[in-house]
Amino acid sequence: MISKRSTAQFNKAREFIMDQGRELDQKLFMYHFENGSRESVLDVLRNHQNLDGGFQNTGEGPRNESSPIGTSVAFQHLIALDASPDSSMVRDGINYIITSFNTSLEMWQPASDWLHEGDNLIQGWGNPSAELVGYLYKYRQWVPASFLQKALDLAEKNLSAVTRPMDPFVLLCYMRLADIVPDPLKKVILQKLYEDVPKVIEADESKWPNWCIKPYWFAKSPSSPVSGLIKRDVIRSLDYEIRNLTNEGFIPLHWNASEEDTKAWRSILTLDVLRALRDYNMLEV
Repeated sequence: MISKRSTAQFNKAREFIMDQGRELDQKLFMYHFENGSRESVLDVLRNHQNLDGGFQNTGEGPRNESSPIGTSVAFQHLIALDASPDSSMVRDGINYIITSFNTSLEMWQPASDWLHEGDNLIQGWGNPSAELVGYLYKYRQWVPASFLQKALDLAEKNLSAVTRPMDPFVLLCYMRLADIVPDPLKKVILQKLYEDVPKVIEADESKWPNWCIKPYWFAKSPSSPVSGLIKRDVIRSLDYEIRNLTNEGFIPLHWNASEEDTKAWRSILTLDVLRALRDYNMLEV
């Protein structure tokens, strides 16, 4: 039986987000929980976009310049908000993804510098390259057909070559790709997700206060393709997060980060957990 968390806990988290959270998370909270407008979220997201079309300060990547991984996070929001393909924000963002492709390495700038080295080019290729391929496919009316086909071929090639189980963050990026592309690539990705996700999540609650891969990251809603496989652990991890909500109302980080990054991620994680609790019917609000 799923236990529900109280209105008091929800209100404490809401107060934190609205008083100390990022403006983007405040608008997202209002959109998801208080009938806020989609346009207000898009207006704030637009402030994170640079003249080159890329995005900065999205939680991932640099705060002061565009990056492929920062842009990938922005597109997660654009798709969730069902942004129009004809919007300048989408068109300019897709153009940035195309122009930021590293033709010599055949990838986008990876999340970590070590991924540039040797076999890591294959092992880490998917983060964020696989995810970005999905956005190119989603908004393919703005992508040259030859470039899109090359990107899809690279995704399939690197997926077949990567050591298993995959790095968890590479898996997350491939999961987002699978949400967008059709079969047969979608089917191949899903099969690898079914095999690898149970192996990379941490199901031992005693280890959750320290750095680990939380189960709910892979299934923030029951619609996740792997929710059925790991639902018990997802429910347990969500219950753990809200039980350990701080007195200030935020979900604490379980990794070391700078003061500024810590502030941003408290806001991001707290909103993520609230949305997941709602989607699994674990909130009394």
